[in-house]
Amino acid sequence: MKNLFKHSLLAIAVLLTLTFTQCNSKNTKKAADTPKISLEDSLKKAHTDSVQAVIKAVDKSLNDVARFMAGMDGDTASMLKGLIGTQAFADHKKFMDAAWNKLDSVQLTPERKWAAEELKEANTNGHDLWYPFSGPDYLNASILFPNAKNYYFTAVEPIGELPDFKSMKDADVKKYFTHVHNALKDVFEKSYFITSHMGGDMLHVKGVLPTVYIFMARNNNQIIGTKKVMINKQGQVVDYKASVLKDTSKGTIEGVRIDFLTIDKSDIHSFYYFRANIGDNDYNGLGGMKSTPEYSTFAKSLGKVNSYVKAASYLMHADDFSMIRDLTMAISDVLLQDDTGIAFRFFNKSEWKIQLYGKYGKPVKNFPWIKEKDLEMAYKTDSSVKPLPFHLGYHWATKEDNEILATRIKK
Repeated sequence: MKNLFKHSLLAIAVLLTLTFTQCNSKNTKKAADTPKISLEDSLKKAHTDSVQAVIKAVDKSLNDVARFMAGMDGDTASMLKGLIGTQAFADHKKFMDAAWNKLDSVQLTPERKWAAEELKEANTNGHDLWYPFSGPDYLNASILFPNAKNYYFTAVEPIGELPDFKSMKDADVKKYFTHVHNALKDVFEKSYFITSHMGGDMLHVKGVLPTVYIFMARNNNQIIGTKKVMINKQGQVVDYKASVLKDTSKGTIEGVRIDFLTIDKSDIHSFYYFRANIGDNDYNGLGGMKSTPEYSTFAKSLGKVNSYVKAASYLMHADDFSMIRDLTMAISDVLLQDDTGIAFRFFNKSEWKIQLYGKYGKPVKNFPWIKEKDLEMAYKTDSSVKPLPFHLGYHWATKEDNEILATRIKK
């Protein structure tokens, strides 16, 4: 896909260059005085023109829905402008503004400043972002890795759908807002989604998709398109077809792609969420990585990526999650995680440069079997440990948060 896009831009650039040359061939003096357009500049211009063409042609209704769910005012042409004037929306906006402002001051702003310094190399290497066990946590991923062209998320939560607000009664819209508040409560208070809490209100919110929409709107992104996709047996991302998905010989992993613009609107970014079991073995009706090798094939086709893991229940410490652990380490050039991600013992120090942040606190009581004596010792003896100026993870009560930044050593 990337090569096809590049070749298309190259063809446009060549055509622009030929046209420019022909128009000026009659007057050699004028042509000689005119600066030549380099191939690189032609490609940049062609790309910028194509992005602007997409922006002009985009259906703004998706962004209107995102802003409405996020408790943000829409423009006067919004299809939901009637609902924006209701008391239910006013109450929702008041709740979301207060919760978001608090979150931004105590967590998101410090995160941005920290990432600008500590993740400078990762955010300038041009890599996409890989996020296993993500849930709908676009928020932290976008704050820490704002320059990723593509974001690839995987978790078991349902993709869901966008609510049809125009056909809902006022009481139903009000009830929906209540479900949004409850679904986001853990994020606002603890910085992560609790899986066991996501079965109730998250289902009423209608899955991961609306939650990501809310985060994108609050992050000043403009949504320009949403499309259901799937990973076929060849490990390729293709358009979703329910009939094909039922035939497990052709593909078993469904997903969604959201195309969006960041605040500078200079390029189109894409967010992918795949609903998949990324344990080694089948679980709860979802095939594991042993029975869905197309998932690994797809991941390896991405090339090198930056990876992020947070609040991942220590799953990759265990033998029955060895495949996603090995896959993530194989494709990553940079991996940022807390101690709930890949166990410290799996990092070969001759292959990875390790930078520790924050404090190491023993795993919370939900995970009493986890013992990381080597990581605990590293925090005690490593003089290069840096402070972590924000809270992010399971230790929301004690604030003994940690981050581990592993950077592959170039050879």
